[in-house]
Amino acid sequence: MGTLTVSQQIAQLGKAVDALETVLVTYFADESMEGLLWTLNGQLRALMAFVPGRPDHPTYNPLLIRLARRQKVALRIYSYPPEPAEVTMPAGAIALGPVAAGASWSIQPFENWIAWDVEDWLQTPFYYDPATARKISRLAMMFSVGNKRGGHFDETLPPSIENLMNQQFARNGGPWEAGDAMFTKDMTLATVYLGRRLLRLLELRQAAAPVDGDAELLRIEDHYTRMLGMMPPAPRFSASIRVIQQPAGDKTP
Repeated sequence: MGTLTVSQQIAQLGKAVDALETVLVTYFADESMEGLLWTLNGQLRALMAFVPGRPDHPTYNPLLIRLARRQKVALRIYSYPPEPAEVTMPAGAIALGPVAAGASWSIQPFENWIAWDVEDWLQTPFYYDPATARKISRLAMMFSVGNKRGGHFDETLPPSIENLMNQQFARNGGPWEAGDAMFTKDMTLATVYLGRRLLRLLELRQAAAPVDGDAELLRIEDHYTRMLGMMPPAPRFSASIRVIQQPAGDKTP
């Protein structure tokens, strides 16, 4: 069985990040093209979705995480402090949060957000799952969305995705947008930023060049901070959230 060299994997990551950003920018320019976002879910799983405790899993060994681990490069962002997975909900309710009506991470400190290693950030409880009445992690949601809204389109959906899709958000006075679209945008932008930063850090290492003050790293941070401005950091519960409550047993739009 052939094995890709590190150089080949780095080139592969560069092409994957280019593709993600192209689709994301196209969607930002025309949000009626929501179908474009669905094409990203499988790529997110391929780049970021790992099995905790199984760094060399034969199937889920995501490219971005794998390169960062093996090259010993830390991937860090800022986000919400951790919270318990347990959720107290009224019977039959659909959770409004903590699905953010905007970006759930940032490049620089924001309010009470803390610095996270990305693998820990992906594993912390965040999205509500009605099946268990607990919050599940971004990582679990990425696997689920990657399967059900990326790898194929199933007739049935797990409760966690259905709950996400049944929430809609209005951002900056714009049109309402489904929660699964918000999730995909949020995770895609994080993946693109981390991928660009990793690629640049590996270039600097190869050239034995200093990291501090590197103009390209500063440009990357500025560029993606500006893109995050299109998805401003959101409160835990947004006043601009509405929930579509369907009658029991009715799964039609």
